[in-house]
Amino acid sequence: MAKTNKQKRHNVVTFKPYEQHQGRLFMPSFEELVAEDHIVRLVSRAIDGMQLDSLLNAYEGGGASNYHPKMLLKVLVYGYIDRLYSSRRLEKATRENVNFMWLTGLQTADHNTINRFRKGQLKDTIKDVFAAVLLFLVEEGMVRLEDYHIDGTKIESVANRYTFVWAKRVSGHKAKLLAKINALLDQIEAENEREEAEAESKDKGEGSGDRSAVEDSARLAQTIADLNEQLKERLPKDKVLRRKMNELQDKHLDKLREYEMHEEKLNGRNSYSKTDEDATFMRMKDDHMKNGQLKPGYNAQIGTEGQFIVNFSIHQDANDMPAFKPHIPGTTRLN
Repeated sequence: MAKTNKQKRHNVVTFKPYEQHQGRLFMPSFEELVAEDHIVRLVSRAIDGMQLDSLLNAYEGGGASNYHPKMLLKVLVYGYIDRLYSSRRLEKATRENVNFMWLTGLQTADHNTINRFRKGQLKDTIKDVFAAVLLFLVEEGMVRLEDYHIDGTKIESVANRYTFVWAKRVSGHKAKLLAKINALLDQIEAENEREEAEAESKDKGEGSGDRSAVEDSARLAQTIADLNEQLKERLPKDKVLRRKMNELQDKHLDKLREYEMHEEKLNGRNSYSKTDEDATFMRMKDDHMKNGQLKPGYNAQIGTEGQFIVNFSIHQDANDMPAFKPHIPGTTRLN
């Protein structure tokens, strides 16, 4: 036991020198701090080699100088790779992260500048930037555009999930309203023809079968205008008839136009969100409530080769099968 203790006394723990505030004659450069094979270098080289005329032309002359769009684009692209999406987190990274500081050359654009660039100049040129990235990958031999793999994913919209409009509900309410409108028109025309029959001392019958059913707001508006012309002498005197005409004009016509507006926005979809009219309600993979709740979102179809995204398209249909055919031509708009 004594021998063991002696051995322990000779096994002295040593530490590397730690002088936090030690001055240096030659400070290390960022080139030394960023590894040669780090992906941040690939991002920088790729964007430096792009033709970004459309992005440069998005700026207006005059005023104060701007941060270079290539620098801001590098920050966004590398930020997305590093899963940094918030403009405030990107601003923080440009002040604290060595890789971002190397990308920006120690320039520190604030979060408002980053956000304005993302929503302004970059928004209208994103397809050109995507095409330039793809061309760079082809020229570097990283992509041959021969092996194509496609998969879809649902992306939740930032819209309020409780602002839904359902196609079946709109269709049902519209059908009930049209039935009510046509019944009211039949009553008005029947009363009008009875008055005319009494005035001329002959029975013409109700005659409501001569009028085709109203099916849209344009036809209803024209019918109301025709009836107002026919009944212009009676309306001031007949309160019941005037009340029915006012109900058609002030209540039913506006409601029918509202349903038609919903149908136009739906455009064949089963639903849309009032706060993001392009979003359709879908079942998401990430369902923390575990109740199959429908949420406003988009169906993104992504084509890849060698783990690089070479094509994408955004769709409003929750099913992947209808999205496949329009995806193939390479469209990047809503389908």
